[in-house]
Amino acid sequence: MPRMNYSYKYVLFLDILGWSAEINTSGYKKEDPAKIDITQKMDVPEKIAAGLNAIQRVVRNFRKNGGDSLHPFTPVVQQFSDSFIASVPFNKDATWIEARVVAFCKEVARELLKEKFLVRGGISLGPLLHTEEMIVGPALVWAYELESKVANYPRIVVDSEIARWFNITDSLGDNSNWLMSIDGDNNQFIDYLSPDPDGNGRSQKSEYITRMELARGVINDGLHSLVDQKIKAKYEWYKKYYLAVEKANPL
Repeated sequence: MPRMNYSYKYVLFLDILGWSAEINTSGYKKEDPAKIDITQKMDVPEKIAAGLNAIQRVVRNFRKNGGDSLHPFTPVVQQFSDSFIASVPFNKDATWIEARVVAFCKEVARELLKEKFLVRGGISLGPLLHTEEMIVGPALVWAYELESKVANYPRIVVDSEIARWFNITDSLGDNSNWLMSIDGDNNQFIDYLSPDPDGNGRSQKSEYITRMELARGVINDGLHSLVDQKIKAKYEWYKKYYLAVEKANPL
């Protein structure tokens, strides 16, 4: 039997909030197998299809433009229902990878926000085996634990050791403000609402305004239409994040 080996990789584990609820309200029901019409056309719900397309756009873009000929940025990705996983190799001698990892996470969150989906997730670094057929390793467990036990709210939490490495290597450079924390819980997460420090000023401002308008709409919809207090607390936290960004970057 051939040996299987881990390698060190960054791992992103995301939970797309509201995904399951969207599927459950799509009208499909269990049927008697004898009554199933296999010729019936069954569309994926429009909002779910839009979310899938959003993720695919980001993955394709980063695989094509995320690196260079010597250092390609080729995330391996998998999605099952409301969970999305991506991994890229770690290389201590190519610290530009860290900036691309954070940029990738930001773009996934931004594209899903356009479809009115928020995300909760974690980023870890460690041993992992990840192919198109399988994924296993401590890094996946750690990323999942960050998503399920630490993040709590619609944010992508970065493992504290990774955040420390970012600071030591200054790998984010001018983009160091991509990480932030609020509420004093010391959990740093990726700030994807704020404008990027690089690029065309007018374009960045326009995109930032649009992004904040989308976030404000999601917050208002969530706070005014939900009765579940646990879910409402997530939108209350997201409102705090929104207000913190707005204060630092007035519209």
